[in-house]
Amino acid sequence: MSAPEVLKAASEEPDPVKRMNIYQNIVRTEVSDPDEVAIKAKEQAILELGNMMAKSSDAKGLADLIVLTRPFLKQISKAKAGRLVRTLVDLFLNLEAGTGREIDLCRECIQWANEERRVFLRQALETRLIGLYYENGHYEDALKLGMFT
Repeated sequence: MSAPEVLKAASEEPDPVKRMNIYQNIVRTEVSDPDEVAIKAKEQAILELGNMMAKSSDAKGLADLIVLTRPFLKQISKAKAGRLVRTLVDLFLNLEAGTGREIDLCRECIQWANEERRVFLRQALETRLIGLYYENGHYEDALKLGMFT
């Protein structure tokens, strides 16, 4: 079955656990560079899986998904990759799970964006990190980062 067919089957699956497993299999599958259809299907699977994890309040799974998708993000345009990362990070931060991992995850994503030279993504993530610092009472850190953004 091709990736779009698997994606369609997943969206029609009534059992959320089976649907999540299908999406996870799509996300873990390597995609060859010229296969635009498979890349599009994988992007959609990442977003759907992220939404499902957010609805089920699976903060750890969502954080792992963000890290797991990084190699794939090198295959797509910077704009699409930035949108995916921002969406997943927003889903994670909106959970308000209070895991204590929010700031660390934001820092990791900023470091990755720096390494990949994704300036606009880094700036967007730094803005989110400033907000997190402020919410958690780390005012000096927020001010320091705000001066360099």
